[in-house]
Amino acid sequence: MSNVRGKTFTAPRCRIMVDGKIIGWGTNVTVNVVHEHQDVDVIDSLETVEYAPISYKVSGTIGTVGVVGSTYKSMGLVPMTGKDAEEHLLNVLQDPDHSLVLMDKAESRNIVTITKVKFMTHGFNLAAGGIAGRNVEWRAIRETDESEASL
Repeated sequence: MSNVRGKTFTAPRCRIMVDGKIIGWGTNVTVNVVHEHQDVDVIDSLETVEYAPISYKVSGTIGTVGVVGSTYKSMGLVPMTGKDAEEHLLNVLQDPDHSLVLMDKAESRNIVTITKVKFMTHGFNLAAGGIAGRNVEWRAIRETDESEASL
């Protein structure tokens, strides 16, 4: 690790892309990966004998600068509401999976690739004297980082 100078991944180096397109002026992004394990407790043992893997979950958030005329719906990240409840349901059911990539634009390499992403919640925030922000929470099936790029 003696040769890490100039390799620090920072916000100015980060490009946030969904389905291969830059999503606008990103303000923040989080990625959470959880490997959940369950205690295996048995009769005749005071101690837990094993931690059994039971689930793998990937989730996170993305924040962007609110730009008039550009919303998560217009970008196709979340389904349109529709003219009535039936159309709304169809839009939700037909919502495609997405891919999310965090790229180091200084070295043109993907730092994290997240596949089968569904955007779950979205919101808007604005405070006096501030810039509008849009936020979206997502869940996904799989996350691979730069050490797994060839997989």
